[in-house]
Amino acid sequence: MLPAEPLDEAPLTAGEAPIGQRSTLFLIVSYRHPDSEQGAFDLEAFERRLLAEGNFRPKRIDDPTLLPHLNVQVQGGRLLRAYEPTAPLGNLFDPRARWVFERPPKPRRAAAPASADEADGDESRAPVQKKPSERGSDPGMPFKVVVPPRLYVIETGHVFVVLGVRPTTLTLGAFQDFYTAVVRRGYNHLLPERMPRRKAGRDGETRPHPLVAMAEKAAIKGTTLRDWLTLLVPGLPVEAPIGSWPNPMAVNVLFTEAMPGPADRYRLRLSHGSDQPIEPSQEDCRIEGHKAMWEPSARELCLFSPIGVTWLLWPLDPPGQLGQFDMAVLERYVYKWILVEHERLFLLNLSSQCARLSSRPDARVFGRMRLSLLQYTARFSVGHISSEERHDRFYCGLRAALDIGGLFDEVKAEITEIDEYLSDRRADLLNQVLAFLTLVLTPVGLVIGIFQRETLPAFDFELARLAMPGAWPLWRACLFHGPLWLLVLSAVAGTLGFVRLLGIGTLRSLFARVLRGRGADD
Repeated sequence: MLPAEPLDEAPLTAGEAPIGQRSTLFLIVSYRHPDSEQGAFDLEAFERRLLAEGNFRPKRIDDPTLLPHLNVQVQGGRLLRAYEPTAPLGNLFDPRARWVFERPPKPRRAAAPASADEADGDESRAPVQKKPSERGSDPGMPFKVVVPPRLYVIETGHVFVVLGVRPTTLTLGAFQDFYTAVVRRGYNHLLPERMPRRKAGRDGETRPHPLVAMAEKAAIKGTTLRDWLTLLVPGLPVEAPIGSWPNPMAVNVLFTEAMPGPADRYRLRLSHGSDQPIEPSQEDCRIEGHKAMWEPSARELCLFSPIGVTWLLWPLDPPGQLGQFDMAVLERYVYKWILVEHERLFLLNLSSQCARLSSRPDARVFGRMRLSLLQYTARFSVGHISSEERHDRFYCGLRAALDIGGLFDEVKAEITEIDEYLSDRRADLLNQVLAFLTLVLTPVGLVIGIFQRETLPAFDFELARLAMPGAWPLWRACLFHGPLWLLVLSAVAGTLGFVRLLGIGTLRSLFARVLRGRGADD
């Protein structure tokens, strides 16, 4: 019997070190439906419209590892719904076709205008993409689509599109460069002229990719992956949600010959290119106890970061279930990453609302925000997700990498502080009203209570008669009526006492609120 293979292989370096053929990047692009900003997102109506388009069909998330209370919500589609591409949409992404991610376009330099009319135009400021003949030696980032777009929709209106891609060059350095280019450097532009062409006849004729015709019909202006994916889902805005990474984020599965060395682990964890010199710290050189690294087994290492996850496996073709672990990640782990990312986006959206409304707090708006925070606590904030250690450790590692607990505490403190400020304003207004009632209206009420009907002169009073000839008897009855003068003097004295104690600005503010019909929180 041969001895077991030692587990302490020599560390690999970036460059020509080979990687497994199943190494995959699951690119994830996040959106937010516009109806969700007003709290009017209807998941059922969105699903009906989505299915009517014919690009996606419902997919059941079958994960028996979930805790029972979460399993009921996920299985029933009450918390999260998944959709897989139909056959026509899947055929648009041939796994044999070669795609190319291009670099971000640079704005064209504005030339000196020859006339005032040319100076008024803004075409020179628009970003342009060089033609292939003008691009020079930059070949872009070639890749193949191995998993057509999948859709995940959460009841809050956040939509996530997942696309599985593989770089055409299967080396560790090429994988690092592709990951860095797409996630950090903005290499996610797909030019129509460089999209794979479709076969149109037996004699080798070709035609443009169907997505090009869809883009012309929809009149999309951009060429980013985010722009192209909006063609497949109705009603999605191109803009990224508040707090979202501007480029696609990624959950990666990487098969290597052996565990990469500290420098390569650092590059893979934080998405740095293979040519970037790295000198890891002592903490990053150690795996045990590192808050962003986790060893599920002797031949696996999971690297967490705020912009993605990389799951390393070795050797290149591991036996058993690990040999097809890329599909396991897609089915069982990607949606867990989406749940955690949704928590982060949800909390960041609340935080941005606090910042936007802090200059003029409105109790009605913050009441809805407190309700949203309660919804987050009851529905989305889950400390543990699974009874299986691998799945739960993965989920908890994601929450730690994104600092979900710290972000929740920060948002809760912001809402609590503003709510306390509004409570103090309401208390101040109540004290002002009580002071006005006590100092001004109470003496008036006492005078009326003492004299009752004698407070006013005893005659049929009509305002129009005061301006008629012979109205002097009426004026005399009013001017020389003692209880009426006492009533007026008590009101004036109470008003002067109120102004003396609380200031004329307080009195002016009270009357302004009464005239405008506004409360203390407006």
